[in-house]
Amino acid sequence: MEDNYQLPENETEVQHFFRAFGYSVKGIKSCYRTEMAFRMELKMIGALFPLSFLVAQSLLENLLLIASLFLVVIVELLNTAIENVIDKTIPQQSNRAGMAKDQGSAAVFMSLWLNAIIYVSLIVKNFSAIIATVESWF
Repeated sequence: MEDNYQLPENETEVQHFFRAFGYSVKGIKSCYRTEMAFRMELKMIGALFPLSFLVAQSLLENLLLIASLFLVVIVELLNTAIENVIDKTIPQQSNRAGMAKDQGSAAVFMSLWLNAIIYVSLIVKNFSAIIATVESWF
């Protein structure tokens, strides 16, 4: 099978980077417009991101908390892409198409659980330090 996609002639790496960046922004915007789950996950991130600075007691813990938030968004974007391809290529519902969409949804679900486990684990681990920090504010 021949690939009809051709790179623009004389495109520099910098031009390619900015063109690819534009496609990424376009993908995020379209997902935000069309996917309620994506919007809900962004709201969750809006709440949990600042909390990560309170919960974490080291740079590594903070990176772990923030990475787990990004993972949820990444998996949701991939799940949405899978669903869009299936909806476009297989308009009639087939068992395999339904299974693929359910499995993509399960991947999002598992990333949310992983996020919850990481946050709860570090909250429990650092509970006394978190309480001491909050008490120092008052």
